[in-house]
Amino acid sequence: MIDRVKSKVDRVKSKVDRVKSKVDRIKSKADRVKSKVDRVKSNGAHLVTILFTIHFSLFTFFSCTIEPPLHLPDEGSDIILMLPEINLDLDVLWDYSLVIDEEGNEFYDETYNWRDDWYYGWDSQDNAIFGTWNIIDPQVFNIRRYYTGADKNGPHPSPNEHQIEGRRLKARYNFGYYDILAWNEVQTLDGVQSLHFDESTTKEFVTCFTNSGMMPARHNSKHQYAYYQPEFLFGGYYEDMFVSQDFADYDGYDEATHTYYKNARMTLYPRTYIYLTQIILHNNRGRIAGVEGSANLSGMSRTTNLNTGYTSNDEISVNYNQRMKQHLTKKGEDVDIIGGRLFTFGLCNMNPSRATRASASDNKVSNYLDVNMYFNNGLDSTYVFNVTDQVHKRYKGGIITIELDVDTIKIPSRKSGSGFDAVVKDYDTLTYEIPM
Repeated sequence: MIDRVKSKVDRVKSKVDRVKSKVDRIKSKADRVKSKVDRVKSNGAHLVTILFTIHFSLFTFFSCTIEPPLHLPDEGSDIILMLPEINLDLDVLWDYSLVIDEEGNEFYDETYNWRDDWYYGWDSQDNAIFGTWNIIDPQVFNIRRYYTGADKNGPHPSPNEHQIEGRRLKARYNFGYYDILAWNEVQTLDGVQSLHFDESTTKEFVTCFTNSGMMPARHNSKHQYAYYQPEFLFGGYYEDMFVSQDFADYDGYDEATHTYYKNARMTLYPRTYIYLTQIILHNNRGRIAGVEGSANLSGMSRTTNLNTGYTSNDEISVNYNQRMKQHLTKKGEDVDIIGGRLFTFGLCNMNPSRATRASASDNKVSNYLDVNMYFNNGLDSTYVFNVTDQVHKRYKGGIITIELDVDTIKIPSRKSGSGFDAVVKDYDTLTYEIPM
């Protein structure tokens, strides 16, 4: 029994000796490590400091990047371009008090109270014939992106063409400068579009125009026929958009697409303008029974530059439709009214959206409104009214009103009918000059 216990003690002692031997070896290694550390301390302190400084600098650089990382490591990456909303109210479109604040933003601070001057109204039949005067909020836009590289004033190459639905364009951009042109896709009730876009003559800008129809153009020696009215059109042009490698130059991050974006702070201005015309017939008593349904407004521009908004100096007559309503009330008086709605590019050689009354008044082109009327004796006559002052005053659209006292005009009596012109020289005092 004693012998067995002694044997176990010897085995335990042997294990303790082996552990002690391992401890001695570990201690010896520790001494060697300590010796190396002492040598590094004496010879390599500067190296340790440099390594730490470099590591700290790298850490600081990466800690300042935007999270998540910007998706522009190479040229040709995607950026989202966001278009602004459009205010489509006539009160805004016809507001004539332009204000520019300290940051260069443009807005209008007063309203043209056109409803106080409008007596014709607009009913369901007008909507069916002419379409609503309320502009439908466009949802589809055409985009042209011109890449000019490192030179923001460089020429426009063939642009990247896009059509988007909504207000967001995700596209591939290179580093450098871009010019961005945007306009709404034209939509019509009957699917027939009068507007044409010329993108082939030059890459620097896009022009818009309509073609002439078959209605004669009175008071215009250059064009025999009146031109179709354009559809309503908005245009915006954003120059010198810089696609930068600097993270701070972007407006935000889109988590859904994992893409940084820029807002194109362009303003979409009208490129065509609405006029509502009304000829108020006093003392008619049924003598003027109706109208042909077609009218012309002369002295308007033939084309517009979609980039700049400036119109051409080629004056034309624009054809549009009219309708007569009987027994309406104007300030308690029973009157008949001939009314209609006209779209046009505006006055010649100016940007109506950014013009002033002074610049509009400098326009030397006269504006005449002609309408063919039918009388209760079965004859008809074309009456022509000088509306230059009104059009120049409302150079970006509005109400054109003609007050016509039927007692003061000569009713046509020739059996052949038609061809009788009455020119209204002053619609305020109702003085008429009738060439025979």
